[in-house]
Amino acid sequence: MGLADPKTALEKVREFRDLLDADNEEVLEGGQTVWERLNGMRHLVEAIAQAIDPDNAERLSRENRYGYWDTRAVRTETLRLIGILERPGDYRQIFGPVGPTLAANQLHPWVWNAAASLWDGGHYEPAVHQAWLAVELQTQQKVGRFDLTGTGLYNQAFSLDDPKADASRLRFPHLDKTTQEKSWKSAHQGAMNLGKGCAQGIRNPQAHPSPDITEQEALEQLAALSVLARWVDECKPVTADGHRGR
Repeated sequence: MGLADPKTALEKVREFRDLLDADNEEVLEGGQTVWERLNGMRHLVEAIAQAIDPDNAERLSRENRYGYWDTRAVRTETLRLIGILERPGDYRQIFGPVGPTLAANQLHPWVWNAAASLWDGGHYEPAVHQAWLAVELQTQQKVGRFDLTGTGLYNQAFSLDDPKADASRLRFPHLDKTTQEKSWKSAHQGAMNLGKGCAQGIRNPQAHPSPDITEQEALEQLAALSVLARWVDECKPVTADGHRGR
């Protein structure tokens, strides 16, 4: 079941069922009638149904032959949802683990803020491309190298060589090269390789849009860019004179 909080979902669906069984004209606490509360909850219950029983979710919007909301059919589907939510263990045992879900709006803000508007319109490949450009720009700003892009930028930014007058480096602040040489080297090489990998595997294909990318593939690519963004954001730029920026 693709729900973050099945317990609360069950409470809401039960509340919806109780409203279906009540007198439509009854006035509830807050001044709403039962019918008004039902209409206010329909979207939420439909979304819950779509998450756990998508094949039957449309029954919550079914109309009778007179064109009115078919509350009898709606109640039947509501009871179905309650049954599923009351026995999640049975469903997991039969159908297997659902696994964790990845919330796009919890990705690093450089990534999601750049991708959100295109993503919401179903334009997944351009959304990923904009996210890449945002991360690349932030990296350029941190090291002051607007002349570099793609693999060249990340080769320079995370190079293990000392910074030069015209080439700042990005350094993880929690690692000390003198006392943690192996970890220091591994972390910066890893960040460099991730940046280069994203440039070669995500940036370049995205520069030539095609209709082949799926929503899932795009989400996985945004996740990779989010890791890169967090590492770049965490690192401090170090100049040749030893100055550390933000």
